[in-house]
Amino acid sequence: MKALVVDDSLVARAQIKKVLKEEYPDIEIEEAKCAADAIALLETTDYDIFTIDFNMPGGTGDEVIIKAKARCPTAKIALLTANKQLPMKDKCQEWGVKLLEKPHFKSALLDFLTGTSDT
Repeated sequence: MKALVVDDSLVARAQIKKVLKEEYPDIEIEEAKCAADAIALLETTDYDIFTIDFNMPGGTGDEVIIKAKARCPTAKIALLTANKQLPMKDKCQEWGVKLLEKPHFKSALLDFLTGTSDT
């Protein structure tokens, strides 16, 4: 199993990786600090799980979501953002991805990974 963690925050990436490793000890995790890096990784690699930040320098998470869904249509995708407003929730439903709210996302991420949450 492979995961791609996309976030411009080193701290957030470390937190997400810790949760992924707790749930899947043998998971392979790659990181991208911006949308462009994530899109470049998607050119050559398939992933089973994506966690994607929305606001990043040089691009937004929706660009990564579009590429991820095209390349890995069965992957689990979660968008992590501090933007809790209704338009963002609507966009996540439209994209078919799970919205996880920063900064307190650990239990929601675990629920998402184990399939005990919707989407």
